Amino acid sequence: MSTSILVVDDHKSVRWAFEKALSKEGYEVFLAENGLEALEIFEENRPEIVILDIKLPKMDGMEVLCRIKELSPETIVIIITAHGDMQTTIEAMKIGAYDFIYKPPDIPHILSVIKKAENAIGSRLILSSENDHIVKETENFKIIGNSPVMQEIYKTIGKISNSHVTVLITGPSGTGKELIARAIHLNSPRAKGPFIAVNCTAIPETLIESEFFGHARGSFTGAIKDKVGKFQLADGGTLFLDEIGDIGLPIQAKLLRVLQEREIVPVGGNNSIKVDVRIISATNRNLDHLMNEEVFRGDLYHRLKVITLELPPLSDRKEDIPLLVDHFTKKSSLAPRERVMISEAFMEALTNHDWPGNVRELENAVESALALCRGSILLPDHLPREVISPRITLHHQSQHHDATMEPEEILAMTVREMTQELLRELPSGESGTIFDQVTATVESAMVETVMKKTQGNQVKAASVLGINRHTLRSKLKKYNLETDREI
Repeated sequence: MSTSILVVDDHKSVRWAFEKALSKEGYEVFLAENGLEALEIFEENRPEIVILDIKLPKMDGMEVLCRIKELSPETIVIIITAHGDMQTTIEAMKIGAYDFIYKPPDIPHILSVIKKAENAIGSRLILSSENDHIVKETENFKIIGNSPVMQEIYKTIGKISNSHVTVLITGPSGTGKELIARAIHLNSPRAKGPFIAVNCTAIPETLIESEFFGHARGSFTGAIKDKVGKFQLADGGTLFLDEIGDIGLPIQAKLLRVLQEREIVPVGGNNSIKVDVRIISATNRNLDHLMNEEVFRGDLYHRLKVITLELPPLSDRKEDIPLLVDHFTKKSSLAPRERVMISEAFMEALTNHDWPGNVRELENAVESALALCRGSILLPDHLPREVISPRITLHHQSQHHDATMEPEEILAMTVREMTQELLRELPSGESGTIFDQVTATVESAMVETVMKKTQGNQVKAASVLGINRHTLRSKLKKYNLETDREI
């Protein structure tokens, strides 16, 4: 008997495409255009697989997913969506979604996912969840990115959050390993418990045992009172051990014992203390290589990596850079205006850079640019020198600017681009401040450039600009460009 599949999507063309492709492969296909109709068809026919759009009329796709999982936990539900944000992905995977497919649907990929789902049905390896918590996320610990590689990470977070297994997060420095660890914790049954982060490289080797397990008063010189270690502080929650590859062999042996016995003994103590802690560790080093060199224990390595999450460098997900930049400019306290615009040339410079320091380096570059920006638009000149591509110069500020154009033409084109952007953002029929915004951007950049050229000499700067010194001073104050030098 052929596998039955219910396709739920409010777009007729999408339903038609699925019906044609799936029927050709021999599947029995049911179609629904909204959530209520989908549940009626599901209760009557009980298809083995449901392909479900997350955005639906009459009943949201997430609610449909919950209802299907309540009625039949073993049913495979594959989500299709054009909006692959972290919150939706993790929440759906926690509820029990089998996989995500992103629009526009790619038929060969869809058929591949369905084949895997059929195998899962046959071997009863379905990942389901009884937990209906929503994803927990704060602005301070927000993961940004909709690239395919990040979507796969979100799926994995959703699958593993409700378990208690150890997780090893690998990837270069600056990729956000602690953010991923926090996301796992915040979406787990331990979310109400503590999340304790420990940077293993920041602790001297002589003190690391005391930091991990605590110590008794008088156990060593300077131990003037009992100390509670990180494991006890994390009891009932999650302990994140960052840069785990840098700890020495002696502490590795003790850490292995804790993972096996679920108890600790403080330095100088006589009694063991039971601890209920989930361990998430992270490293930017190759632990396989360290294990082969016998500087990292193989038994500990395998205990730590029940689940492994590999984070990509930023250079492998450059499509996420615009989202990251938008997030950094919105959250920064250095933003010079309520809203700062990002020029095409600024974004081009960022996407051309390789970012060896990854997301952390990008955030620092944006912070630096915001600190230097005196107007309301970010330009390549605001970026650190090492970030600016040789192709991005004052006379070639975007791919739309011809290298033979005169400076006046480039300025006019930049002003036109800025004005058009402001017009797009202005609600229809409402008055705005476009003249003031554009004028302030051009004027502040002009005054700042001349002041730099004249090394802060206000007399020379006023002469070059063709204005009197009193007017210059008012401009310097207005744009926060004040200098003590007047002569």
